[in-house]
Amino acid sequence: YQRRVHGIQKMLGFHGFVLGYVFQHIGMATLLYKLFSKNSKEWISTDSLITMFIALAARVILFSMLMNPFLSVFTLEGLIGVLLTGGALYKAIKKNELKDISMTAIPICYNFQVLVCVAIVISLIFPPDVGHSYLLNAFTGFFFYLESIALVPQIYLIKKEGNIGGFTSLYISLVGFSRIFRLLFWLALFFSGFHLYCLIIADAIHTYLVGQLMYEYSKILRGANSLPFTEKRHLSLSLIHISEPTRPRLISYAVFCLKKK
Repeated sequence: YQRRVHGIQKMLGFHGFVLGYVFQHIGMATLLYKLFSKNSKEWISTDSLITMFIALAARVILFSMLMNPFLSVFTLEGLIGVLLTGGALYKAIKKNELKDISMTAIPICYNFQVLVCVAIVISLIFPPDVGHSYLLNAFTGFFFYLESIALVPQIYLIKKEGNIGGFTSLYISLVGFSRIFRLLFWLALFFSGFHLYCLIIADAIHTYLVGQLMYEYSKILRGANSLPFTEKRHLSLSLIHISEPTRPRLISYAVFCLKKK
């Protein structure tokens, strides 16, 4: 019976970890699709994307260094995440077209350089005991800690500008589902005897920030839906030309030309 329970816990832990990241990567793929197909780059934080990219790259490097066949699935999954996040980052900063205060007036505490330094310091002070040397334990903590705070610049940007920009309900939902599977992963690990409290706290912070992102997204959507159509649009469009009616009959047409402000 105990062996069966242990097998179930191991299966939940493995699948919870992988599926959590799979949902997160599918969400990033939807964001990448919108960035490329609809050219909607506004209000997506480059600092958050860079932080996520560094965290995912660090995880791929670590799992590659360990040379464990069991971790090859995680390495492949992480590599997919690196490619998706890198693609979104490339599109976001291409030709500096992004309307993102992280490139101009974002407070220094939300810059990705500061977030990386914070993650390094915390990982050196509180390295998780995952059974490796001190440096490998600290490196493991680094990508977990960095990933957990990657959303901070994005949430600040949404709160400051009151604009959800290129984000969609599908992306937000997928990121939320990823947190559910990560919760199953940590529960399975905890009941298997692996009490990695530092990493559990880091993932709890990550889950809280995802909840904040979902809350801000829904709040802005509710506010937008409560406005009449004209109020939603007048801030971003201006009228530059009205043509003459097409013909002097009962039914005629005029062309209204609008320009983005």
